[in-house]
Amino acid sequence: MNFPSVVVSARELSTASPPPWFRPLLDYWEAKRPAGRLPARADVDPVDLREVLGWLSLIEVRPSEPRFFIRLLGSSHQPRPFGPRHGHDFAAMQPAAYRELVVEQYEMTVARRAPVLHENTLSFGVHRLSYQRVALPLAKDHETPDMLMVASRLDPIQHTRFFSAYNLAAGLST
Repeated sequence: MNFPSVVVSARELSTASPPPWFRPLLDYWEAKRPAGRLPARADVDPVDLREVLGWLSLIEVRPSEPRFFIRLLGSSHQPRPFGPRHGHDFAAMQPAAYRELVVEQYEMTVARRAPVLHENTLSFGVHRLSYQRVALPLAKDHETPDMLMVASRLDPIQHTRFFSAYNLAAGLST
């Protein structure tokens, strides 16, 4: 399979003054922290997150490769060939440069043991997709991240157009 070359870029955004859509989720995560430690998955009630639920994903953090496993992919994420899949790791995800960026940002979240917010841009030819994503660490033991709660904010139309063009260039059906 011949996948088109994609240029990816990322800009880290401040979690202290995030875009408004992310503020309630960051405040919720902060409120669930026991004595400044990391909240556990069991501390998070999906009912409390109704407004962002479709854009939330749970990523399991494993001690060895494959390090990140998609436990739950938010229902608002459109399925696409070689895209993230519920119940899979990131090994087959394309574009490869994008997969590497996602893994790097998740590793950053695990290492910092704190939320990490990015604006990511993917480009190839005249096609462009920009979106924002926050990754929030969770830990059963309240210390070592074993899961990431991830929320994405994107324009579904821009996403569909970008990946339709990408899939067409790769010779894939959409």
